[in-house]
Amino acid sequence: MKPQSDLCGRSLLKTAGTLMTVFGALGVVLYLLALAGIAALRAATGGVFSASDDVIGMSLLFAGAVAELIAGILSLRAAKTPARAGKALSVLGGLTLLLALAGMGHIALRTGATPWWESALGLLLCVVVPCADLYAVYKLKADRRAV
Repeated sequence: MKPQSDLCGRSLLKTAGTLMTVFGALGVVLYLLALAGIAALRAATGGVFSASDDVIGMSLLFAGAVAELIAGILSLRAAKTPARAGKALSVLGGLTLLLALAGMGHIALRTGATPWWESALGLLLCVVVPCADLYAVYKLKADRRAV
């Protein structure tokens, strides 16, 4: 029988991996649509509409969504076999967190104040879920070392 902490770490990793995979895929699609919308606005206004700073922030968020999608898939694989919960998954989870915070920070600084619900949702999706994933990876590593 598996130790209780190992089961808790695996279930947390599976839950966080599922959420990261779903939100990462959704983020990739939405950011591609947003970038296409910015390009369409620019073309429709004859180049008058300039959103270069917004594109920088959105590109950071897009890179974060791609990293989140990859980290989510790797987390789901690591939940099945805890030996796969290695350094690469930790680094990718940290990169996801940094890219998401950089993108959110850039857009918040550029656009000024954002609605509270947008900031709260962004923090939940971009910060809390990757932190839960990193915690689960850490817990699985600690459990492996203890055995």
